[in-house]
Amino acid sequence: MSPPIPLFVAAVGASTRVLVSSSVLAYMLLSRSPEAVAMVTLAIGTAVFGKVLKKLLAAPRPANSPIQDSDDHGMPSSHAVSLAFLASTAVFLLPARVSRAQAAPALLGYVLTSLYYRKVRGLHSYAQLAAGCAVGGGSSLLLYRLTGVAAALEAGVAGWFARAGWGDSVPPAGVLGLALLGGCVVGWRELCQLKRFRGKGEGGGEGRRKGKEE
Repeated sequence: MSPPIPLFVAAVGASTRVLVSSSVLAYMLLSRSPEAVAMVTLAIGTAVFGKVLKKLLAAPRPANSPIQDSDDHGMPSSHAVSLAFLASTAVFLLPARVSRAQAAPALLGYVLTSLYYRKVRGLHSYAQLAAGCAVGGGSSLLLYRLTGVAAALEAGVAGWFARAGWGDSVPPAGVLGLALLGGCVVGWRELCQLKRFRGKGEGGGEGRRKGKEE
């Protein structure tokens, strides 16, 4: 039996997906800059890498997990990958007027609270969460600090904006398109479940129709 979840932890954990997704979308809509487009593109790429790694490792979720789908593995945690990447990148991209010494502990506390919620619910083990943080945080560090990949991508996006005649900001339609792509990547498990559910519904409907015909 899982231990009781503190109210604060439950509130943070249950709202993480909506809050983080909304925050990223708001950042994109308000900024619409090459920096924002590059950041979200790299976040999507990191999330895809994490899901591919999860598929290759094929490590099961904890035995008490409420998700008992044999095709939905647990190592590394996709939530941990995305949260660690976004939190790390947010610290790297903070404007000079914002103190990293103050922002980093706050972001770290939020991430750890959200991930602890997933551990208590049995969605992941500590090892799976730690692996996800290593993948997401390591990707951000590699792309933004150890290599020039992020800077090169930003420069490329800025050049693309200029050639398209957009100036310094992408049109809202482009923001929404990128957001939709990100939503599909993050919600891939839910999309697969919906597809299987519809397939079962159609199969059941065919079976019922055949029964009536016979």
